[in-house]
Amino acid sequence: MPRSEIDAMTEFVKIYGAKGLAYIVLRPEGELQSPIVKFLGDELARRIVAETGAVEGDIIFFGADIWRTVCAALGAVRNELGRNLLKLARWDDWKFLWVIDFPLMSYDEAENRLHAQKGILAWCLGALER
Repeated sequence: MPRSEIDAMTEFVKIYGAKGLAYIVLRPEGELQSPIVKFLGDELARRIVAETGAVEGDIIFFGADIWRTVCAALGAVRNELGRNLLKLARWDDWKFLWVIDFPLMSYDEAENRLHAQKGILAWCLGALER
């Protein structure tokens, strides 16, 4: 992935509240390419590589922020890469699934409390009751 695409992805995640996007590129002969390696140190960076099972030619994206922001930003990165770079999404092919574990609660940092999630099923049921 060229640096220009990594920079574009870094700008892209800002839509989701992220301040940036950390990454490590695995180059030939074990070289790690990333501006964040100097802050993490070589030992921690190599531990991240080992824990993810990444191999030469891979790129690891990660973030540091509150859980919800990191999940939203990295989820968007995953979707963007899958659709546009890796071409994994086929718009003419439908694969259905059954979701059984919707999140029921989310933590609100500003109010320091839990809120009930308003999932699509709850909304539909509420709409029928009116």
